[in-house]
Amino acid sequence: MGRGADLRNAFYDCRPTLALLPNFLAFWILQTPCYLLTWLYTLLTLPFALATYHKPDDTDIIAYVEGTSIASLARVVPGSRGKRLMCVEVKGASLTVSGRVLESWTLLYDKDENRVITFTRNGADVTSREQIYATLHVYHVTAFHGKSHAGSNRLVKTLLAANYRPLLPEAAYGTLPLNWHLLYTVFSPAAANRAVNGPMLYGMPVEIESLVTDACDEIFLHQHQTAAPCAFSAVNSRFTRFLFASRGALRAAMERHVIDRELVPFETFWLHTVMHSLDHYCTHKLTQNLLFPLDTWRDGDAYQYARRIMFGEMFVAPLLNVFADNRIRALRARKPFWGDLYRALSGLDREYADQVTASIMY
Repeated sequence: MGRGADLRNAFYDCRPTLALLPNFLAFWILQTPCYLLTWLYTLLTLPFALATYHKPDDTDIIAYVEGTSIASLARVVPGSRGKRLMCVEVKGASLTVSGRVLESWTLLYDKDENRVITFTRNGADVTSREQIYATLHVYHVTAFHGKSHAGSNRLVKTLLAANYRPLLPEAAYGTLPLNWHLLYTVFSPAAANRAVNGPMLYGMPVEIESLVTDACDEIFLHQHQTAAPCAFSAVNSRFTRFLFASRGALRAAMERHVIDRELVPFETFWLHTVMHSLDHYCTHKLTQNLLFPLDTWRDGDAYQYARRIMFGEMFVAPLLNVFADNRIRALRARKPFWGDLYRALSGLDREYADQVTASIMY
């Protein structure tokens, strides 16, 4: 079995069992009210959002690339003759969106002029900024961001089986029930059965099977350990500088507190904590005032914009509970490891450090 297939099986391995019931009950009791209140608030404020938000332009597109995990795919175009031309390219994808397969896309932009030069999707040129932004966003929040979720089930199950107290219960909170809801239940935004996500306006028109396939592809398993740090340096944004430096901070904290690296693989733990939470926080900040659809193949209308706004507030925005705040900022007095890691990350960027969670909980 290849590593991609192995990770795929681990991603799907999040069904509730009797032993995991306390973990699931805590999530249901504490997080369900957050989802319901967020949905109600967003519904009530939709008219204001639709009247005041604006459509994305070139600056928004480039900010999205350089301010989310998509930055790890960016490369400097060689031989640019003094210009800083950047290319972001995805090939061999299989993400099914609105019944059509997104196989590839390429973005070429001028970093100095903040200008999109070309965008191609499945080999065809696309000039609509709405469609460009929608393609970036939908691929990112499903197939690419899903990579941070893919190894989390195995990590949490390993920690629970070993009763690893240096990181528990904080590192396990919410992860398994969240992934189960996203992959298996009608409450998922990507559920094929639209009985819930249709009337509640948060449906994401992506096929779950294709999402998991792309989230666990072999290219990522190699690149996230080798090429990504180089790309972070090439992009050189606030987001990428923090992520690059956070790797060293997390590794040093794990060494100081003698965290078992057999139980807690560094790459998986970094994705589980720093990468996942920052990706949510920054993606929400970048998209929260924009009008664009979740259907990547056409420009939007009021209904499409409403669905995207609802999805963004319920599943992109960090959904935190004051009674179960799992950010390491709130945990620093409970466990020495979380406190040490928070201090190290705060020294890099206080705002970003304040968003880092101990688990995948939203």
